[in-house]
Amino acid sequence: MRSRNVIRLAVFVVVAACSKEPTSPIASRVVAPACTNPAPLVGQFNPRAPLLLVIFRDGVAADAEISDLTAKFAFTPVLRWPFGFAALLTPEALAGVRCEASVRLVEHDGLLTIDKQ
Repeated sequence: MRSRNVIRLAVFVVVAACSKEPTSPIASRVVAPACTNPAPLVGQFNPRAPLLLVIFRDGVAADAEISDLTAKFAFTPVLRWPFGFAALLTPEALAGVRCEASVRLVEHDGLLTIDKQ
């Protein structure tokens, strides 16, 4: 199960890498989470891959949780998976999502490159 999730995530990153260079509302500033134990935020922001990948804890009903989070933090998911979603999040939404008990981690999207040798 976990290997399928990794493969799905890798495919998404490759697809996102082929897109144009959008900007993100998170590029300009960061808001610290208000909770004492926020979900980790890993990776670095890249304007060519501005999405955030939100991964839920095991056992979370993804569809219901995504609906709850979109209503609470006013964002639109770009992609949905059985284990999380990808979205552009404002700094405030990112801070709030990281404080949700259902969220295991949040990761900046990235680009994969293949060097021709």
